[in-house]
Amino acid sequence: MSSERDEELVQLSATQLVARMANKDVSAREVMAAHLARVDRINPRVNAIVTLTDGDGDTDNRLSAYPRRPD
Repeated sequence: MSSERDEELVQLSATQLVARMANKDVSAREVMAAHLARVDRINPRVNAIVTLTDGDGDTDNRLSAYPRRPD
């Protein structure tokens, strides 16, 4: 189930997302999670994504290659 915050994040433009990340209002991981949740919710109806390779935590593995920004 998605949250209001997830719904808000998936509606923002790339420019708005970058601004929120720069202000540390949201992390890149939160943005990615919100978009993946939307794919999970909507894709069964539209079948637009044939293969999504994250069943084994692949997204976390890929994101771990990028260091976190210091607070």
